[in-house]
Amino acid sequence: MRKTVFMILAIGIIGAVAAIYTLSGSKPTRIVLITLDTLRYDSMMGGKDQPTTMPLSRAVGDKGLVFTRFYTATSTTQPTHATKFTAMHPWQHGVSRNGQVLDVKHTTVAEILKENGFTTSAVVASFPVTRKVSQFDQGFDRYDETFTEGRKESKYALADQTTKSIMRQLDTAEGDKQFFWFHYYDPHAPYGDTSGQFRGFTPKPQLERAVQRGESREQLNQMVAKFRQYYDMDVKYLDQHLSQVLQRLETESKKYDTHLIITSDHGESFGEDGSVAHGKRITRWQIHVPAFVISPRITPGMRDDVAGSIDIMPTILDLANVQHNTPGARSLLQKPKQPTPAFGMRRTFEIPFEETRLDGKVHIHDYDLFFIVYPDGRIFRGNQGKLLDLPQQDNAMAKTLPSALKRQFSQFEDELNGQPPAGQIDLAVIEELKKLGYTQ
Repeated sequence: MRKTVFMILAIGIIGAVAAIYTLSGSKPTRIVLITLDTLRYDSMMGGKDQPTTMPLSRAVGDKGLVFTRFYTATSTTQPTHATKFTAMHPWQHGVSRNGQVLDVKHTTVAEILKENGFTTSAVVASFPVTRKVSQFDQGFDRYDETFTEGRKESKYALADQTTKSIMRQLDTAEGDKQFFWFHYYDPHAPYGDTSGQFRGFTPKPQLERAVQRGESREQLNQMVAKFRQYYDMDVKYLDQHLSQVLQRLETESKKYDTHLIITSDHGESFGEDGSVAHGKRITRWQIHVPAFVISPRITPGMRDDVAGSIDIMPTILDLANVQHNTPGARSLLQKPKQPTPAFGMRRTFEIPFEETRLDGKVHIHDYDLFFIVYPDGRIFRGNQGKLLDLPQQDNAMAKTLPSALKRQFSQFEDELNGQPPAGQIDLAVIEELKKLGYTQ
């Protein structure tokens, strides 16, 4: 008799809880960060006389907040991702170039979410963001780095493989609070390898050989146009496979309270600034990237306030309703009351690096370079307390740049120089990075 009464009471309590759950409309939480390696702003957003190359993904992005002035922390993969995960600038977290390991003393967004009851899962698609190279797995319960065999020395995966890995993680996802990071690599060189017909074009050595042969500027421009053609092919391939994931997330939003952030780690140059590829410079084409936040908590629309990689972590924590101090960064869910700039820096180099450009000259990079993006979209660069790229004839513009900015660049430089040596990786890893063109 007592057992029967107990069962009746239990059923009643369960029913009451279910009723409250239904009435409140609450659902399990799912937060997803998708980073698209080497994706240009115009590839997603289109440009003058150029439609988007990713119409399927763009259609999803347009359902949320579209950021038209989002800038990366630098123009290379590891430093930018480290900034997204820590809400710290490269000169603060110490990962200022690829091949450096994020120090475990820095708390990542995945660690914070895990401490607050989230299950954490990642799928990455290239060697530089693997565990042993980056230590970006801090705080992740699952970290899938399954790479497609036989391509790019088996050190990365194309979108078909990445999407399969993502679907497996979604199939087995557990918990009422879930966080995912999905990383795609397809736009990255070599261009055209998604065709399955050849290994693709790698821009740096091909440009160097063409210059050595004495090819004309017109011939070099034609070569770069061919690079862009095959880059666009890879971007379209990415769009087809990424859209499968986006469709699934949208379908399952009936079950999960789903929040989605889509952005790029950096862009790519195709001759606009006289160079090709990325990582050597901090021009607009390499640091201005697409960014979207899709969430039931926001009203869709276009935003033109300046934002950057450092704002990703506080945005994720805001979506998760987790309190955490991130000085110098802000959640993108709210437009700032006062216009804010974005800061960043170019990658550092162990030794002076030579870069061949379309003018046929070899340019030497041997110093650090910081940048600021003003709220009106102007970009200025500087180092060692100096400002560069300042039009000599525009005295009015010069007067708008306070001396405090010069001091700030000097402060950044001091912080970078004060960083302890980055974690070392073994020689075998360095050799693998060299094969992919990541270390100089």
